[in-house]
Amino acid sequence: MVAAWQEVRRLDLAAEPGPLEISEDDVEQIALQTLAELPPQIREKLERVPILIDDAPSEALVADGIDPRLLGLFQGTPMPEDGGLAPTVTNIMLFRHNLARACADADHLAEEIRITVLHETAHYFGLDEDDLEALGLD
Repeated sequence: MVAAWQEVRRLDLAAEPGPLEISEDDVEQIALQTLAELPPQIREKLERVPILIDDAPSEALVADGIDPRLLGLFQGTPMPEDGGLAPTVTNIMLFRHNLARACADADHLAEEIRITVLHETAHYFGLDEDDLEALGLD
């Protein structure tokens, strides 16, 4: 599986960009607007969880079994398990080229970034994929 995903990653990186493109600044702006929708006590808990933006999952992430077409990723220890102190490796990653390729237009892209931020944020708070599906964040 990992070898196939590495090949998918290689082919995706070599492919022409899709019809939609978005800058890191624009992804960051949408992510910050999404976080601003959350209640203050939730935002406070997320202050130690940076949102990082990359084009796609790295070769190392794919080697660890991460799908190269993933839209976002929570890395680290979920808050319910961290004893109240988030380790420095805890972050949320957004993959802007993957997000753009998954969307039909700019409005869809903005909404997909929003959903991805909320999805990965929910992982930080300990929700699993079944919980997220029940909330419509899958």
